[in-house]
Amino acid sequence: MKRNKKSNKILLFFDTNILYDTTENCTKFDFGNIYDRVKEYIKINNYDKFKIVIPRIVIEELTKHKIENFNLKNDFIEGKSKEKGSENFHEFIRQLGYECKIIKNNYKNEKEYKNYIRRIRDEYVRSEKENFEIAEFSNIVNMNTIVRCAINKKKPFFKGHYNQKEFSDAGFKDAIFIESIKKYLQFQNCDYIIFTNDKYILEININKLINNRNGEIKDIVDGDTVIQYLTDKYGLKDYSEFIKFIDSEYFDNTVNEAFNCEILKKTYGLIEDKDEYDNILYGISLRILKDNTEMEIIVYIDENKNFIEIYDKENQELIFSW
Repeated sequence: MKRNKKSNKILLFFDTNILYDTTENCTKFDFGNIYDRVKEYIKINNYDKFKIVIPRIVIEELTKHKIENFNLKNDFIEGKSKEKGSENFHEFIRQLGYECKIIKNNYKNEKEYKNYIRRIRDEYVRSEKENFEIAEFSNIVNMNTIVRCAINKKKPFFKGHYNQKEFSDAGFKDAIFIESIKKYLQFQNCDYIIFTNDKYILEININKLINNRNGEIKDIVDGDTVIQYLTDKYGLKDYSEFIKFIDSEYFDNTVNEAFNCEILKKTYGLIEDKDEYDNILYGISLRILKDNTEMEIIVYIDENKNFIEIYDKENQELIFSW
């Protein structure tokens, strides 16, 4: 196979256990807080060297978890659950003489819920299409490779037991996950990082399995920790909080009131500088209208988001201090 020219992109693959739904809300589908945090980090900082990739098997497994969660909660409120408290819930209603009428919006049973959650899942995926790519498995996964791994009990397959019967195909989903990444990378000549807390995947020698690519597997399941790792590894800085602050109404009002001007345009991309005492300052270029004249200025704030001073961008002269 002809190799693509080496790319400077780093692909970030996320396993199902990273994209968990912390709310357990059956009416919604999303990829969770870690995905949102990493997406924001890439987008706000304009770090287009990173690309989030989610294998299709992960999306399907997240959907399956939603359906299981629906069944668990639905059985509880209908008195079919063996969960502690379910029988008491319905018995208390009877003893109090209450009538409890449940209005089922959007779906009435498991079949209808499956259609519902898949529909809002597909809508969510379409809305996020600019922020991530899908590593499909339908046409690219090598089933022969997976079957051989299962028979030979190679990781991520492992022995398991159920009802005193031994089986060796535990880890099938993990194998699909790894094979999807492996096949995807054949067409993407990039470095990569896989984020998971699956102990069987973490034990895999990924560089032996995926040749001619630089990659690693990381057991990081917190968004801020993922960001810190990427920032440290690639010598970057996370300006997210500063850029969000600069994009706020409070920032605009403070500059307008202090300098008696109208902000016409912001040029995103922070300017990092130091004052005479070596304190770090962050500057943002603004095109403003002052006294019926357009001009470009640089507004500096410190690390605590305190407003410091304004410079005329053209001649680099200090024109205002707070």
